[in-house]
Amino acid sequence: MEALHAENEFLKSVLDSHYASLVSNLRIKSKQGQPVWIDVITISLKDLKELDEDEEVLELIHTSQNLKYKDEW
Repeated sequence: MEALHAENEFLKSVLDSHYASLVSNLRIKSKQGQPVWIDVITISLKDLKELDEDEEVLELIHTSQNLKYKDEW
């Protein structure tokens, strides 16, 4: 029951942390074993490198490192 409550609270936290993001850009990843929301469009390279690695994170890091231009960086 406690785990279900914690998961529900995490899912609702997206409304506080990424209220302006498109749902299709959001992913649940982990950072030091804890779930976190990320927006694949606005996340920085520094923040990507702090996430626990999986295929998508590695691909996002590779893509970010090979960009020629991006306003936010």
